[in-house]
Amino acid sequence: MTEFDVTRIFTNDVDAGELEAYYAELLREDQPLVFNGINGATGEYGVAPMSGKALLGAIKDTPKPANLGELKGKQTAAFPIKPPNDPTDLAQAGWAVIFPAKGDPAVKEALTELLKLREEQAGERFRVLEGAAGYRPGESKADFFRRHRVGEGPADPVQLPYYVLLVGSPEEIPYEFQYQLDVMRGVGRIHFDTLQEYANYARGVAVVERGEVRLPRQAGFFGVTNPGDRATELSSQYLMRPLVNQLKAQQPIERWVRQGNTKAQELLDWQFDLYMAEQTTKAQLQRLLGGDQTPALLFTASHGMEFPMGDRRQIPHQGALLCQNWPGPQQWRGDIPQDFYFAGDDLTAETRLQGLIAFFFACFGAGTPHLDQFAKQAHKTEREQIAPHNFLGALPQSILSHGGLAVLGHVERAWGYSFISPGAGAQTGVFEGTLLQLLRGDPVGWVTENLNMKYADLATELVNDLEELEWDENYINPYDLAQKWTAHNDARNYVIIGDPAARIPFARPDETPLKRPDLGVISAAVESAVSQEAAATHTEAELQDEFRDVPFATDAALEFSTRAQFNSLQNSVNTFVNQLGAALQAAARDLTTLTVETYTTDDLPAASRGDESQARLRALTHIDFDGDMKVFVPEAREGGVDTALWDIHLQMVKEAQANRAQFLQAVAEMATNLLGSLTP
Repeated sequence: MTEFDVTRIFTNDVDAGELEAYYAELLREDQPLVFNGINGATGEYGVAPMSGKALLGAIKDTPKPANLGELKGKQTAAFPIKPPNDPTDLAQAGWAVIFPAKGDPAVKEALTELLKLREEQAGERFRVLEGAAGYRPGESKADFFRRHRVGEGPADPVQLPYYVLLVGSPEEIPYEFQYQLDVMRGVGRIHFDTLQEYANYARGVAVVERGEVRLPRQAGFFGVTNPGDRATELSSQYLMRPLVNQLKAQQPIERWVRQGNTKAQELLDWQFDLYMAEQTTKAQLQRLLGGDQTPALLFTASHGMEFPMGDRRQIPHQGALLCQNWPGPQQWRGDIPQDFYFAGDDLTAETRLQGLIAFFFACFGAGTPHLDQFAKQAHKTEREQIAPHNFLGALPQSILSHGGLAVLGHVERAWGYSFISPGAGAQTGVFEGTLLQLLRGDPVGWVTENLNMKYADLATELVNDLEELEWDENYINPYDLAQKWTAHNDARNYVIIGDPAARIPFARPDETPLKRPDLGVISAAVESAVSQEAAATHTEAELQDEFRDVPFATDAALEFSTRAQFNSLQNSVNTFVNQLGAALQAAARDLTTLTVETYTTDDLPAASRGDESQARLRALTHIDFDGDMKVFVPEAREGGVDTALWDIHLQMVKEAQANRAQFLQAVAEMATNLLGSLTP
């Protein structure tokens, strides 16, 4: 491909003809298709680039959807809910919650504030399905409907409300059930590791619905454009820019105008903040997720992180958002540090996200299935296990536990060619419709009807195209089919994490915006670690005061952060890096922290094979260069500190610090010697 500095696009330092030629080459039919998703352990694409013909061969045996009949029916249905019910009014549309049949009753208790609120709003059309009436293991949507005498087709709120909240992990209530139920209903899901997080979320929704949160009409759009990366270059040019331009041209004022509101138009306009290329660093995303620039609506387009099964980062970091900090596929090889991506544990205890609705266009942004759902196009002959179990993304969970209302995102991979068609340019109509409804104040479960209808249309067309291909291999252009197939998968795999009846609490023209309140939301990352093994987390001073008789690694920590030793390394490495590039600089930054984790397990053979799924994290020490520390101390079952385990962990910390000090010195000497050999 012709060399082109994509950053020039964002500084207007390129004429229209040159830009048109560049993007025409990006979409040329002999160009390999590049997909979203970066493997955090290798730095490579999760799915290797392939030709359109290769993708055609991989997808031509795609099985027909199990619910094809309902999808065809949706094409002819005038409305997904039986008239005259208004889908934006819970008293007419109804609201239901489905628990696993053998779920923990304490979870329902933790959600009391949310359940009482929805019962008041939905009245007679409020349903709680739990115990024998809840979801039973192995049930399909058809099985569930037969048991509850619910008819197929447009939702009848008398039989089963239009808005349905699933409460449970995708192990307890499978993703497939959620997909099928969502065709004719607005469906969301929540699942947390602790009861406190369930209570936090219920409280966050309740304060919004009570009018205690009124946000400025501000929407943020965060479009990463990594150097040399065609996937994010295409999403920047053909998704983010057209999307923002179209939304600006259709300010959401029509409903208020129809209702006779005579306020000045400028009071009704939304502010659209577009962040592109060098503006899309992790630091900037931190400002948009809990910082001083947190909007009411956040839309991001980036690579999602993916990790191989057995990697300890898979559960907490799968689907994390890869930012502009990543130098791109041509400049970076190997393990990707967290400095380059934003994960759930990057939110702090002070983060306030009340009222936020986020839309993540990123692989695994909402969750990860146990088995590879798209095995064939990943050059595999059968579906393989890609995770120890089905799980939700930690970033959406953390956002909700910090007050966020809902996150729209992908289970499995997101496919970039769903918003672009070779020869036709941007295809963003579905995204525009979805976001425009959110900006008008519609419930998030209702606005996803745009995606559901697209899924129904494309699933039916795709089945027809694949059947024709069996008779005529030249029936359809491979790139046209690839675009249709990826758009179909995109629409199918969007899910809502959160209450589907949630809506953005923006201030009306006659209202003054209110700051996000402090609800005492705890850090989901810390609480999750505590719940795994009842560990306690404290500051260094608190630990020394509470456990005076427990040996503590303070001296070793200070030794690790010795300024002179590190300064010697930094001076040598910085000079060295200036000549050899950014890769070693990132490695040098990595050397400034130390993390030691201690696990226990009952399955040593599995652990010896690299399978850590049964291992339990029991103690954790993290030390920064400046001496800041995070320590998770193991607690014995009978109370107090598990001193035996703590002694083992402490010894490992000391050994790790000694090894790191030796390594720092060796690297400093190596860098200095090599620098000397390079100097003329």
